[in-house]
Amino acid sequence: MRFKITPDFQISTDLLRFRIEAVPQLAAAQVKAQVGDGVIRLPAHLNFESRTIQEWLNKAMVEALRWQCQRLLTPRLAQFAQRADIHYNRVVYKDVSSRWGSCSSLKNLNFSVWLLLAPSPLVDYVICHELAHLTELNHSPRFWAEVDRILGETPGKAKQLDKQMNEFAKSLREMGRFK
Repeated sequence: MRFKITPDFQISTDLLRFRIEAVPQLAAAQVKAQVGDGVIRLPAHLNFESRTIQEWLNKAMVEALRWQCQRLLTPRLAQFAQRADIHYNRVVYKDVSSRWGSCSSLKNLNFSVWLLLAPSPLVDYVICHELAHLTELNHSPRFWAEVDRILGETPGKAKQLDKQMNEFAKSLREMGRFK
C-alpha cells in the first residue's frame, strides 16, 4: 500500500487532478475519468480504516493512474521521439517507486505510473532521459548531450532537471509516499 487514502484524498499537478469523493446514498464504488481528471466515488459510510478497503483503493488508484499515463504521457513520448527521430517498440506503465523510467535493449520503455505526481517539465525530462538511453546506454557526456538535444534545450539543462527530479523524489520519500 502506497497511500493512506481518506475521503479528502487528492492529487493535483499541472497534468492531473485526481480525487476521492464520499457520496451519501451511493451503493457501490464508481471510478470516473477523463484525460487529466479522475475521481473515485465511494459510499460515504465506507470504513476507510479497513486494510482491505485501503488495498482496493490503492489498486484502483494505480489503475486510474495507468489509464491517465496512457493518455497523457504516451502522446508526449511520441512527440519527443518523432521530433528526435528515435524509435521505440513498446511502452508500459508500471506501479514501481524505485525508478521513474527504464528502457531495455529491445527498445521497450517502462515508466512509473507515479511519474504523474511530478511537474510536467520533470515528466518531459524523464521521457527524454529514457529516449536518450535508446541511443546511449550509459550516463556519459554524450548521453547528457543527447537528452538536451531531445528536450530541445541548451547544453547542461538535462543535468539541472536531473537534480530537480532527484529533489522531487526525495520530497516524496520525506512525506512518506515512497520508500
